[in-house]
Amino acid sequence: MCVVQIARGLIMNDYNMQVRMPKSEITTYKDAAKLSGVSVSSWVRDRLRKAARQELQSSGMKVSFLEDSENG
Repeated sequence: MCVVQIARGLIMNDYNMQVRMPKSEITTYKDAAKLSGVSVSSWVRDRLRKAARQELQSSGMKVSFLEDSENG
């Protein structure tokens, strides 16, 4: 089992989130991040943001990390 810390925030990454996953999963994320030319943290944050935005907007919910003008 591997623990990954993920930073949050656009300007100041002042929060961490620990995620437990099998080694094969983190290896896959590392490979994908390398292929994309970004850090694992950036790759994971990008994918989480996209998934959260999609799920929340499809339910008509506010997406906190977007500006109010983008939520409307």
